[in-house]
Amino acid sequence: MEAHDLVLSKLGAGREKDLDFAKSAATLGTLQRDELLRRLQDVVCTDEHRRLIEARVRALFT
Repeated sequence: MEAHDLVLSKLGAGREKDLDFAKSAATLGTLQRDELLRRLQDVVCTDEHRRLIEARVRALFT
């Protein structure tokens, strides 16, 4: 699985260990914020869940 897809899955699950994994991947420079946000648009989920994942993506890069 490609890194951006994997991290979106982890951010969607939202467990502490998944959020830690996503933060580590972002810190290592493995991810690009804009690519995560672009791919998020293709994720099948509710609008509410999409907003939550988007907030988590943005938090990774602050």
